[in-house]
Amino acid sequence: MTRGRTSLTSPPPRRIAGQAVLVHPDDERVLLLDAAGGPYRRLPGGQAGQDEPAHRTVRRLVAAQLGIALPFTGADLAAVDYSPAAPSTGSREGYAFVFAVRLTHDQAARTAQAQARNPDPPGSGWTTPEKLSAVCAHRDLLRISEALAWYAVQGSAALLVDGALAA
Repeated sequence: MTRGRTSLTSPPPRRIAGQAVLVHPDDERVLLLDAAGGPYRRLPGGQAGQDEPAHRTVRRLVAAQLGIALPFTGADLAAVDYSPAAPSTGSREGYAFVFAVRLTHDQAARTAQAQARNPDPPGSGWTTPEKLSAVCAHRDLLRISEALAWYAVQGSAALLVDGALAA
């Protein structure tokens, strides 16, 4: 089937996000932020602005949320999670680009200092892989697990569809 030019000039709306799995310098703990008004902690990062690629989104938001400047490049890309549209909830189709970086001791210390100065979003903390299921939404748990697995071997990024490995 030949696609018309309009598929390139008027594509359907999509959500794009950049998220960071930030690993503690001494072990496998992951830095999570408290979600304002929610029961779960979440990964640093968030939604991309218009014409903003995911690696720049996560760079901008980690700097704002945690006070540290990290480069985030394709070499740090650990997973891409595609989420289909869910008309019943009004959710549009989207992609989350998940980057994984092990922080230095200095960077880890600066995240705590930034949170003390700017508690919005409120709180952050290091969580062990064993405790992630108690504090994360299922989708973030899968994203973190895949990112940690990727980080351990520095292999190719995982492709996820709606939070699960693509078949």
